[in-house]
Amino acid sequence: MKADTCGCCELPPSTPVPVLNRPALKAIAFRAGTYSSFRLSMLQRIAGMQALSALQTRQDDDYAVTLLDMWATVADVLTFYQERIANEGYLRTARLRDSILRMARLLDYHLRPGVAATTLLAFTLDRGGSLQIPVGLRVQSVPADQEEPQVYETLESVLADARLNSNRVFPAPEGFNPLAKGSTSGILAPGPEGLTAAAALSPGVRFLVFETNAPGRIEELVVRELRTDGNLTVLVWTGPIQGSHWLFDSEAYAVNRTFRVFGHNAPTTYMEAVETPPGSGDFIWTRRTLVDTDYQYTLTNNVLELDSKYEGVAAGSQLLISEPGIGNKLVTVKAVSQGQATFPPPAAAAPPAQTSPLQDTVTRLTLSAPGVITDRRNALIYEVTSPRIRFWGYRYPEKLRGLTVYVPALRIDTETVEIGRTIENSQFKPGVRLALKTIEVGRQVLLRDTVEQPVAAEVTAVSALGLDVTVGTTPDDLTTALELRLNPEEAQRFIGLRSARLLSVALTSSEPELTVTIGQLPRRTVKLASTPNTIAEAA
Repeated sequence: MKADTCGCCELPPSTPVPVLNRPALKAIAFRAGTYSSFRLSMLQRIAGMQALSALQTRQDDDYAVTLLDMWATVADVLTFYQERIANEGYLRTARLRDSILRMARLLDYHLRPGVAATTLLAFTLDRGGSLQIPVGLRVQSVPADQEEPQVYETLESVLADARLNSNRVFPAPEGFNPLAKGSTSGILAPGPEGLTAAAALSPGVRFLVFETNAPGRIEELVVRELRTDGNLTVLVWTGPIQGSHWLFDSEAYAVNRTFRVFGHNAPTTYMEAVETPPGSGDFIWTRRTLVDTDYQYTLTNNVLELDSKYEGVAAGSQLLISEPGIGNKLVTVKAVSQGQATFPPPAAAAPPAQTSPLQDTVTRLTLSAPGVITDRRNALIYEVTSPRIRFWGYRYPEKLRGLTVYVPALRIDTETVEIGRTIENSQFKPGVRLALKTIEVGRQVLLRDTVEQPVAAEVTAVSALGLDVTVGTTPDDLTTALELRLNPEEAQRFIGLRSARLLSVALTSSEPELTVTIGQLPRRTVKLASTPNTIAEAA
């Protein structure tokens, strides 16, 4: 047999397999072959080896072929790991964190060793409870589906207090007019005054917003909802405000019935029959005409005659007399009676009129103040059923901004507040008293809402806003503070950011003065230039 010297009879080798990797691959190929290619390559080499030329079988049950199969398996495993090692040598194709770590170390970047997972814990205590949370307290999470519970240990000790379980926080209140045009709701004035007004309101009740001076504008609204939000009461009405002239301190009262003044429906013309001469049986019919001045109505002895008989009007109740374009006046009923009312004949009639166009038995009300109704045809009398409805001239913005939050509280003194007050059945339900030092600087807190994830924060300062203002007399003037009813025994405590409007007063002293103490500041003497009629004049 002649040897093959040109190589034309040789088969192409099955191993090593040619490898070509284009750029930007997620994994690279680096194997010289696989089990099948290694086995085929070794079987092909048998024929070319003189020592094995006598081996004619290629069956797997032959021991010699079985040995080749075992080496093919070893080569397959080795090349597999060789390819994996090659992939771990490149940033794009590496899959093991340790490989990334080693490559980063070539740039002198060293990752920090792994640490245990940390989280912030919020403890909730039973009402009235207080507990020192120790270091190392074990806490286990509640796992979700297909999750394992996680166990944590506290790293520091903290004094937990049930009063700090959960408290609402707000941004700083901003000035707001709840009676602006288009508004449909407003917050009632904080404090007992707002609760008293809320007790007289319910869905379906009418209330009026009005001004007492000319042009006597008035707007009627209907309560849709009355709800509480913490220690505040929110009044919602049907339909938006139409007027653009109302302020948050505009007068507002709930009303029930609407009355009319007697004679509002008197005809402008009527026929009068006069027997001429008297006793003759002959009558002369005269057409009488009423002019605008005939509809003017002066309250004689402060008595107002309504257009009919009404039940349930009691002494002490209030009425609002409204004259569109002229003004609105709030009066108090002093006495109630019934009697015969007569519309006066035309004053300018010629010959003089002798009979009235209208008579009836009506309800008579004796009022607290005299008055003149310019035109009884236009006047409306509203039955007031509530104390004055005062609104809070502020609101809380929807989002927290900045580093300061506010917790609604009732200030007890400079170091103590009452938090958590709520409203139930138109009455305040007391909260809990809290010393400011309970919220120590450095305490960790969680801020959360119903939308976003909780945010961790740290308390850097705590203070109670608001100062006690005390007004008293001076040695030279022992009457002014008393007549203004600002002395501690008679003054009313207002909760809000603006004081109430002063009523008109008459002072005895020719040189009125009083003392004012604000918080812990030194007492000051304030001299009044004249009798104050408004809060601006008093300031």
